[in-house]
Amino acid sequence: MRYKNLLELLDQAKESKAGITFIKDSDEEEFMSYRQLHEQSRKILCSLKKEGLQKGCELIFQIEDEKTFILVFWACVFGGIIPVPVTMGGVNEQKRKVLNIWRTLNNPYLITTEKTLNNYLESEQLYEHQTHIKQRVLFIEEILELDGDSDEIGVIDENEIAFIQFSSGSTGLPKGVTLTHQNLMTNIRAIVSGMAIVEDDRGLTWLPLTHDLGLIGFHLVPLFKKNDQFIMSTNLFVRRPLLWLSKISEHRITTTASPNFGYAYTMMRLKDNVKYDWDLSCLKLIANGAEPISAQVCRDFFMKMERYGLKKNVLFNTFGMAEASLAVTFPPPGEGLKSILFNRESLSIGCKVLECQDEMAVELVDLGTPVMNCYVKITDVNGIEVDQEIVGHIHIKGNNVTKGYYNNHEMTASVITSGGWLNTGDLGFLKAGRLFVCGRVKDIIFIHGKNYYSNDVEHSIERLCGMKSGTLATVGVFSEHHQRDIVLLFVRFNNKLADFITIENDIRKKADFKIGFKIDVIIPIKRLPKTTSGKLKRYELIENYQKKEYQKIIEELRQLKDSCQLTMDKDE
Repeated sequence: MRYKNLLELLDQAKESKAGITFIKDSDEEEFMSYRQLHEQSRKILCSLKKEGLQKGCELIFQIEDEKTFILVFWACVFGGIIPVPVTMGGVNEQKRKVLNIWRTLNNPYLITTEKTLNNYLESEQLYEHQTHIKQRVLFIEEILELDGDSDEIGVIDENEIAFIQFSSGSTGLPKGVTLTHQNLMTNIRAIVSGMAIVEDDRGLTWLPLTHDLGLIGFHLVPLFKKNDQFIMSTNLFVRRPLLWLSKISEHRITTTASPNFGYAYTMMRLKDNVKYDWDLSCLKLIANGAEPISAQVCRDFFMKMERYGLKKNVLFNTFGMAEASLAVTFPPPGEGLKSILFNRESLSIGCKVLECQDEMAVELVDLGTPVMNCYVKITDVNGIEVDQEIVGHIHIKGNNVTKGYYNNHEMTASVITSGGWLNTGDLGFLKAGRLFVCGRVKDIIFIHGKNYYSNDVEHSIERLCGMKSGTLATVGVFSEHHQRDIVLLFVRFNNKLADFITIENDIRKKADFKIGFKIDVIIPIKRLPKTTSGKLKRYELIENYQKKEYQKIIEELRQLKDSCQLTMDKDE
């Protein structure tokens, strides 16, 4: 059946016996059928309307509980209210983000708990807006009182906005991707086809529902096929990552997903002397995306999971983004990991890529071909399409691709051409029609006239120094003093500062020459800032450095090194 909007999707799914299982702990779960979802969300819509929300109003989600999130999401969809899912968080950056999103919207409301609201209103960022926000806040506890009648479902046009996906890394200027019902239905059909999903598949996710891979890939897609779906919170995964694998085994899950950091994080919790009671042979597909993919991390994970029946060919490396309603390119299901080693210097814009087998070659993962009804082209700096195997800017087009950013015409005009092609902000190339991504344009470091990709530098140093994946972050910052980009390397480190000197020396000894340039400053940091999908927030590191927030630790480390050198000189 060809559904035109999300309402038709849920209307058909409610006739099945399938539904959602919310995993709250190893021995605590709650099931909600699609029929119950349909009925309860209509009652919640009635509550929303009593609070003054009408079609076209925007509702910012600050909802922690997954079941509540989904019920309110569908209540909004039924009433033509625009959901604005935003990740929860108590830090000032998160409060600033909520405020900036609020300013972007036309007729905003906020749904949260009273405790969260009070926490937010204490913030200086929200203080001047607190009167307006208090008048437009809805408390979850009150909205969930389902004593009212089911509200009637409105008529939805496929070109209406279904929801707004704000970038997980946005702070200063929020970038809200508008996704229409047509965008979503186009890509949902492509995902179902590209992943070869069938009626008896069962999907499980721990990714946040505020992220497109969680909400679209593992909530809306299973609805399309009337599949049972299983949702565990991201917080539960962070506390107990092995529960992810345990629940896959227990519920005979066939499809799941994780960005790269999830595999590395799970492996960190494995105990070598323990044989876990898992049977992962049920899995037919594990989607990998949302951040740069490390082939080595994939190999390590599948090697460790082989003893539990996990087949190597279930790995499904993808390229996608919110602007595409999730999926852009897929490999054939069952192909597994495919990668090629390339000469690092051939990966600059306009260059023809060269394969090589050098020790310091860059390994790039094959991300497959464009999904159904989505198109990809590579262009030079002037927007002119280039040949296969030439590095350039990745552009996408199709009915799944957003028409623009909410109330941000300037941003829209800067990334979408008059012909409808959207510049993804990524650099890469096509080889035999298959996409390879080199890195983000904004994460390029310019040194001595050459381009270096931050993620490549990080992976290279980790490999050379035997460090765990996800330990490093590299950025380039323009220095007035040096009149060039200086290279900063941040290292996740939680021990005594004096112990860091050995690590820094090891990095400089093994990496400086091999990576092709000298690192200017190496900074130990307790936590690398990341988005909910595991992407490094390099812009945050740059901002903090420019505000001199790391100056104290840099100076302390310099003094320790000077002291060590003085001691060595005396000994001589």
